Amino acid sequence: MQHYFVDKQFGENENFWLSDEIFDHLIKVLKSNIGECIELVLPNQTILLSKIIDVDYDNKRVNFLGLKVIDFQVELPIKARIICGIPKGEKINWIVQKATELGVSEVYFVNMERSISNWSKNYAKKIQRLQKIAQSAAEQSHRLLIPKVSYCDSLIDVAKLQTDYKLIAYEETAKQGEHSKLAEIFHSIIDNKNNQIITAVFGPEGGISSDEIKKLSDLGYISVSLGPRILRTETAPLYFLSCLSYYLELFKRK
Repeated sequence: MQHYFVDKQFGENENFWLSDEIFDHLIKVLKSNIGECIELVLPNQTILLSKIIDVDYDNKRVNFLGLKVIDFQVELPIKARIICGIPKGEKINWIVQKATELGVSEVYFVNMERSISNWSKNYAKKIQRLQKIAQSAAEQSHRLLIPKVSYCDSLIDVAKLQTDYKLIAYEETAKQGEHSKLAEIFHSIIDNKNNQIITAVFGPEGGISSDEIKKLSDLGYISVSLGPRILRTETAPLYFLSCLSYYLELFKRK
């Protein structure tokens, strides 16, 4: 069933029209017909099961009838923010798309000492494109929110954002054989406490410099290993989010 985000609140038994991207995708691309149902994510993060009852081809809009509000929780129990040193090439698209599917809430890209790419100029269009990738991935994975994708030219500034748990994925920690701190941080997450945020920092291809590690440590960030293997810059955030999902959504339910 198709899944779309809308910026207006609709209700059961309500008749309403939607146009633009929903018309283009649902009618022109998918060739959907009257009587078919879709899911609309409302601003309050609930789902309204809706049925197509008419199509206005001249004005490119679709008429829906709201059938049933569904309050179904698919979001992680904690807000997950990842801060990534800007990688090169198409890796950045992969990070946004897959991190969205895995439940991330915020993605920040920053220039770091060992970044090959630099976004000091002309980053607005890049962020706009990445935000569209996040929306498409959120619709595909039936999320209830679209992660926010942002750019910051200062690692320290973004690291100072309010958060409850702070960690750095650091390969030197893995080389030293320390593999328990990540699990310890997950174990310390307080159950049923709303609006908690966990923030994880990941380096670019060249890794995080010792000076950046020191500055982050001074802000209370803890260096952790992501297992005994050294992961690529585009793999590490996804490993972290997968572990977080398993621990909070599967393991702790047993």
